[in-house]
Amino acid sequence: MEFIQQHSFYLFLIFIGLLLIYESITKYRTKGVSSTSNSDRYRRVLYGAMLSLVLLIAFIQMDLQKEAFVAVVGPLLIGLLTMVKERKNTELHVFSYEPYTFFEILEKLLNSHGYGYFKEVKGNDDYLSSNYITYYYLDDGDEEIKINWKDLDKSDLQVSFLRFGDKAFIEELMKELKERRPPITYFKFNKYSLGFAAVFIYLGMMKVLGY
Repeated sequence: MEFIQQHSFYLFLIFIGLLLIYESITKYRTKGVSSTSNSDRYRRVLYGAMLSLVLLIAFIQMDLQKEAFVAVVGPLLIGLLTMVKERKNTELHVFSYEPYTFFEILEKLLNSHGYGYFKEVKGNDDYLSSNYITYYYLDDGDEEIKINWKDLDKSDLQVSFLRFGDKAFIEELMKELKERRPPITYFKFNKYSLGFAAVFIYLGMMKVLGY
């Protein structure tokens, strides 16, 4: 226990590095197209709990009891509230994809499934590129699709299906996005996350081993 207390921060760095490697494998296996389910939200709460534990150990070492309580409750409460808020929504993460190819696929599927919609694009210019939010308001009910993306040749897209009940449509969209993606290599596709993972694990291991 004393060893864990003394090296809690560096053990946390190692954990983050291993987590980045795990996420990179998942991202490659799913071709950079993944959905956030309730099980993923439970996992976020678990990560929050682990962060709370690390902070608790650090604050106890400094005899800061009130701060220790806040450190434990804060990340857990945020994770739980987020899970409750998003339980009826489905979220897709599409990494390094051509935005206009994505919109072509999405609109083709909406039309083929008979969904009428009103499209709205909101932009927010910055120095290097433009950040956009595109909304698809479906004619039936209060369902809508919200996409966060950047005006780049390839961009990460965050796709939120708000109050959207057609899970088969989402699965078909994911399948076609994967099929339309050009061939990828593991290291090139994950070069940034693998680089950070190597740094975190190296720093953590050096301190834990006493170097």
